[in-house]
Amino acid sequence: MKNLTRSLFVVMCFLVLAPMAFADVAFPTVTTVYFEQEGEPYDGPVDYEVNCYGYEWDPGLEAVPEDYDPENPEVVYSYTASCPEYGCEIDENYYLNYRHIDYCELNGLEESTGDFFTIENFADTPVPEDCVGDYERTCEVTFEIPVVEEVVEEVEEDDL
Repeated sequence: MKNLTRSLFVVMCFLVLAPMAFADVAFPTVTTVYFEQEGEPYDGPVDYEVNCYGYEWDPGLEAVPEDYDPENPEVVYSYTASCPEYGCEIDENYYLNYRHIDYCELNGLEESTGDFFTIENFADTPVPEDCVGDYERTCEVTFEIPVVEEVVEEVEEDDL
């Protein structure tokens, strides 16, 4: 009888404590980031920020919040990084639990030219498509820097 009681106690402890072993974990991820312009590698330094918009929820309560406005979602995930040259590596774990992401955008600064740029709605997740590994991921992503066209105003002779 003692053995049966002990066995039941062990089984009950396992059933109660086992779900705790599956806690939220962020997996180490190294991402190689490439910036290109007009299809060519951009070798200048770039500072950038990725913002992802959507909504968050509390653990165990996955539901769309009452105040969620899909026309004006909030930033629910972001990170910043600097790439001193083409093919830089960043450490970003992309912890996305309890978040629904509608879209992500990238705001950057080409340090050598001082030009700001935005890549709107580049994905519905910040995690690059090209990732390998389960517990230690490596990823690659390429962003195309939009060409900033200069606006030149024509000056007519009458204006001189």
